[in-house]
This record gives sequence, C-alpha cells and structure tokens, in this order.
Amino acid sequence: MRHGATDDVVKEQWAELVARVEILDPYAEGLTAIDGFSHLILLFWMHRLPEEARQRLVVKPRGMLRHGLSLEELPTIGVFACDSPARPNPIGLTITELVSREGRTLTIRGVDAYDGAPVLDIKPYSLDRLVSGAKDAPWHEELIRRTGARRV
Repeated sequence: MRHGATDDVVKEQWAELVARVEILDPYAEGLTAIDGFSHLILLFWMHRLPEEARQRLVVKPRGMLRHGLSLEELPTIGVFACDSPARPNPIGLTITELVSREGRTLTIRGVDAYDGAPVLDIKPYSLDRLVSGAKDAPWHEELIRRTGARRV
C-alpha cells in the first residue's frame, strides 16, 4: 500500500488519505468483479510496530485526544477493547472507499496505515455485513458524548 504521506498525516487525516494498492500478477485475477463495491475491507501488516508495543496489553484510547480530551481523562482499557495499533499480533484492519480500479491497481480513500504497509487480504464490504442492534461499551459512549466525536 503506497500513499507517500507522513506519519502525522496518517494519524490526523487518515479519513481523506488516498492510497494505491498494487496486486501482484499471480493474484490479479482475484480482483474480478470487485469494481462494483463502494468499500473494501483491508487486512494489512503493521510493519513498523515496535516489538515493545506488541507486549502492551492495556492502553489509553489516544485517538480521543484529537477530540479535545486530555490523557488523564481517558480510561485504561485492554487492547482488544479498542483499535490501538499496540497489540500482540500487528495485523491491521481498515474499511476503505474504493475510488477506482485500473488493472491490478486499486485506488482507495480512508487509509489508517503507514506508507508501505503490506496488504494481507482484501474483502468487499457488502451490505450483508451490516450488523443491526450493535452497541458501544458504556465507557466509549461516554467519550463520544463528551467530545461530540463523529458518528457514522
């Protein structure tokens, strides 16, 4: 996955970040009929995650800092209760908009991965994946309420 953006741009402006994913020739046929989907699920390897971050099991959800909260206001939670990059297995997951496909190259928007992250798998985000009745944990609902963070 290539976008050329700095780490700070990835952290702060990932929703607008446009990247290109080039599929290797032996797998190009796997893109057949992907064009009609508006969004894709990408699994990628967080290739720059330091080993010490892989040992961390509790974190503060630092993504909420950009919404005006201080570090002291954030709860301490387990890595499996958030989307922190610090985790034992550095596999990232992101849902991106499929902007276009040209041969074996996908152009996507909304990438929260560093430049050069290897893509492990691509799946279409289809409407049958929508989950009715999904809810947030109370601590997360409270942070969203306090910050007015964007809800989809």
